[in-house]
Amino acid sequence: MARLFVLALSRPATKTEIDLVHAYAKRHGMAAACRIVMNGNEFHFVE
Repeated sequence: MARLFVLALSRPATKTEIDLVHAYAKRHGMAAACRIVMNGNEFHFVE
């Protein structure tokens, strides 16, 4: 899970983010969890 944030957002994930995305991935699958991160506001607006 931590690697997903580094690859997508170029930053380490917080403990809370890892816990939330991990729980989501367990229920809906890893592909859906990746889409959540990639569709986030932080990914779309790079400074």
